[in-house]
Amino acid sequence: MPLVIPLSVLVFLLAFIPLVGATLAGILCALVALVAVGPVEALIVVAIVIAVNQLEGDLLQPVVMGRTLRLHPLVILVALTAGTVLAGLTGAVLAVPIAASIWRAIQVWDGPDLPARFARQKRHETVDGAPASSS
Repeated sequence: MPLVIPLSVLVFLLAFIPLVGATLAGILCALVALVAVGPVEALIVVAIVIAVNQLEGDLLQPVVMGRTLRLHPLVILVALTAGTVLAGLTGAVLAVPIAASIWRAIQVWDGPDLPARFARQKRHETVDGAPASSS
């Protein structure tokens, strides 16, 4: 296929655009393949682009983000779906950070009477202003 190096650079750069970048790069590669080598090779390129996008979007991204944010991959997929349906591209970009922030706030908030868990742990480490003994 001609223009392999420029297309590779373009795919690399467009992959940084969330949701639409990889798809646009794949469409461009498929069009170049259609014009340069024929419809069969263009269909092969389209199949590869679809497979890679599905693998990345439905498997790798939720697993990697889940480990980084300590969220279940299913929560990430549901947040992405809800964000996309409710607010389009902006919602898809902001859905996971908002879901992670809400989850962290729920984890540390114990009610109006008690301090957050991390503050309670520090309070138990000191006794009357002096560090607690480790005996």
